Amino acid sequence: MKFSRSYASLIAALAVILGVLLFIVLRPGTSPRETLGPIERMAQVPTGDSLHPLRIAVVMEPGLFEIDDEGEISGRLPEVADRLLTGISYIWVPVSEKSLGTDLLREKRVDILATQQASTDLSESSDLLTTDPISSSHYALMSLQDSLSWGDVLSGPSPVEVYYSTEDKEARLILQNLHDISYTAIRPSEIDLPPLEMMLEMVKGKIYFAVVKHNLAQEMAERFPQIRVVTDISLEAPQVWLIRSDAESLRDTLNQRIRKTDTTE
Repeated sequence: MKFSRSYASLIAALAVILGVLLFIVLRPGTSPRETLGPIERMAQVPTGDSLHPLRIAVVMEPGLFEIDDEGEISGRLPEVADRLLTGISYIWVPVSEKSLGTDLLREKRVDILATQQASTDLSESSDLLTTDPISSSHYALMSLQDSLSWGDVLSGPSPVEVYYSTEDKEARLILQNLHDISYTAIRPSEIDLPPLEMMLEMVKGKIYFAVVKHNLAQEMAERFPQIRVVTDISLEAPQVWLIRSDAESLRDTLNQRIRKTDTTE
């Protein structure tokens, strides 16, 4: 069977277009979030339970959520999840910073963001649901190791930059209150890094004072002798988990379990 040149040209053109479309559809994702591989941690689910695994976003942070070289998960958040989610199937979706977790919640690509989120600092996540308080936390002042008296430095005549993560608005409020009440030398300084990365800048000697959650401060001071926990600077504040906006039944189920479960970290 013979084809005209025009018909053959049409077939060739269609083949090229199809090839381009297949490349676009099948090419690897270029978004950083596409490369996030869920870390599977399945609880036992009763036979016949049709509940899909919950997708739990979690920020990688020393002491809270860590994965070793062999893929073993450890930290206080997995321990809380073990107690709170007994009988429920779930997978972890590690992220590098909290803002990525909230983005995934809003896009409904995860169901929960398990993080230390103060119940008093929800202004930027008011469109999401929250659980009842699961734990509590407070803040600590960190500094490089030296012989300086932090009290004298922060109440002296010269301005002193004390850094906080741009993710952590509660830390900014604490620093502003300290400045207004007693330590007039404090200059709250925002840094556009997650808390862990900010602490690594301190380890490198690029930051002298910083404010972070106490658990992170303690973990970092134990691992890096060049930095220290100076003092606690806030009261204990209730911490909640964030939930996707259309998951009221999930929130209610978690809250029922929270009231019946010891989730103390």
